[in-house]
Amino acid sequence: PFLFGAPMVLNPVFLIPFVLAPVLNAWVFKIFVDVLGMNGFLYTLPWTTPAPLGIVLGCGLSPLAFVFAAVALVLDFVVYYPFFKTYDLQKCEEEAQIEAEELEALASDKAARMSDAFQGKTQASELSATEPTPTKAAAVAKESDGESLAGKKVLVLEKRPHVAGNVFCEDVEGIKVHKYGAHIFHTNNKEVWEYLNQFTEFNRFTNSPVANYKGELYSLPFNMYTFNKMWGVITPEEAMAKIEEQKSEMAGKEPSNLEEQAISLIGRDLFEKLVKGYTEKQWGRDCKDLPAFIIKRLPVRLTFDNNYFNALYQGIPAKGYTKMVENMLDGIEVLLNTNYLDDKEKWNEMADKVVYTGPIDAYFDYSLGYLQYRSVRFENELLDMPNFQGNAAVNYTDRETPWTRIIEHKWFTFGKDEDGNDLQKTVISREYSSEWKPGDEPYYPVNDEENGKLYGKYRELADKEAKIIFGGRLGEYKYYDMDAVVASALSMVKKELK
Repeated sequence: PFLFGAPMVLNPVFLIPFVLAPVLNAWVFKIFVDVLGMNGFLYTLPWTTPAPLGIVLGCGLSPLAFVFAAVALVLDFVVYYPFFKTYDLQKCEEEAQIEAEELEALASDKAARMSDAFQGKTQASELSATEPTPTKAAAVAKESDGESLAGKKVLVLEKRPHVAGNVFCEDVEGIKVHKYGAHIFHTNNKEVWEYLNQFTEFNRFTNSPVANYKGELYSLPFNMYTFNKMWGVITPEEAMAKIEEQKSEMAGKEPSNLEEQAISLIGRDLFEKLVKGYTEKQWGRDCKDLPAFIIKRLPVRLTFDNNYFNALYQGIPAKGYTKMVENMLDGIEVLLNTNYLDDKEKWNEMADKVVYTGPIDAYFDYSLGYLQYRSVRFENELLDMPNFQGNAAVNYTDRETPWTRIIEHKWFTFGKDEDGNDLQKTVISREYSSEWKPGDEPYYPVNDEENGKLYGKYRELADKEAKIIFGGRLGEYKYYDMDAVVASALSMVKKELK
């Protein structure tokens, strides 16, 4: 009684078809047996056997039983359909009523806020204090934007003279130059992809970097093109055998540093030519002095696929990242050249919540000591030539070349400007990795054991700051890809606006 009766109590609109459909099915079944000569039930089956299957099996797989099962399904659909439509209409009316009540409450709240403002009262606001990586703050700001979504007022403080933080694109001779290093968006997160596509259209750029080792060019990530150039192998089987042979020097040993870890994953040749020099320039340390956990895995593809990011969605904003962020901030007040930390007490007093994306140790005035970061220096050059290196990114993997890579920015848009015209000049950027010191731009954290412990202490202080949300690479002292930052921001929005 509970199993069959509960649905009728919860959805009484279905009472009629619930009774009518079995009656009609029984009459049609009787016609098939008495008139058409179909077998009656020959076998007893468990009552849980699905009806169409039970009819066919119970009637001894009679051909007419298959026909009857199909007729019964059609008949049941015809009986239930008008009641489904009625129920659907009822639910739509209920949802419309709920939405109307929410809009009425929002309008009432807005009116109250306007009344308070008229009387000179301080209004609740959201303050986004952005340091070099404001992507998270921007995402939160737009989700919280005003009057249309959650009734929040947002103010963005930007330390630099422009919005978009490290994804800022500068226009040079029609070329969108990634001023603070190349940013190639990629994600498997559909929610993040659809969110950003509200603000920009992405092109189809696919990251396929090239490694230059003392004049030898290799395809990245490690794939069959790489293995063919390195060892002359032709088939995936040959490549895998060579890698296993190379890895054997670490057989039975537990890697104690990054060098041993890399060799245990890909072997000596690939490590020496394509990992060692580049990594040592990135970190400013010998690979033997770096912890093994920095490299969890090194992707090895036994295919001719040089798409670096194995992601469902990938590309670059067609009109540049700056325009994307400007669209995010549409209708939101932004103060440029404003360092939140210079007067944070004042700004904190203004807001109910502050989203802070600067260095967490800077927020606390380095009271527990400095966290370590890596910084990057760029040498940009405008060249009066159409093509410098033929690829957006070329990594220099030998230790002797001082720069880590050269970016040729025009290839992010396939060598064309916004109007589709061929660009006659080119801009290249040489990147130099360096230790961070106060006054430098911090780019990414040094996630070793010592810094992890210090961050933990700062995190304890941060947890006591009830109205401050620490976010992003610097605020959370954590390496983030762009899509992960956006996902984190959207998650935080949902949490804060409950």
